[in-house]
Amino acid sequence: MIRILIPISAVAAGLAVLPAPARADFSACAAAYASKDPHQQIDLYTTCLKHGGLVSTDVAGAFTNRGVAYAHIGDLDKALADFSAAIQYDPGWPLPYSNRAGLEAGRGQCAAALADMDAALKYAPHRKEFLEERARIQAGCPIAAKPPN
Repeated sequence: MIRILIPISAVAAGLAVLPAPARADFSACAAAYASKDPHQQIDLYTTCLKHGGLVSTDVAGAFTNRGVAYAHIGDLDKALADFSAAIQYDPGWPLPYSNRAGLEAGRGQCAAALADMDAALKYAPHRKEFLEERARIQAGCPIAAKPPN
């Protein structure tokens, strides 16, 4: 299951949170989140990432959300690349590991998917949805990657 971030400072069930910085360079990311069009989201997150000035956790959030948008339009290679980039910017954040695991499992890359779910669980051991996702991968890999609702 691929999850998208929300640009607020409270955690919602099943969703990770992107801190809401008070910086002008974040406006394209905020606009991307508000958009319902994944193509527009990709363009806006790309703009946000290119302008720089973001802290590493915001960069990770932008890559994760852009990865979700890529997954929505079926560009799974770019989605995987963005989830991997997010991990590089914030290696202790479990969400991009979980998102990447869903795509890897859908491609039959069971070992990689399980390793990513193990990483997600290392950083969030009590997240029920991560435990359930790992169990689904373990029981039935490959599974179909599902875009978020």
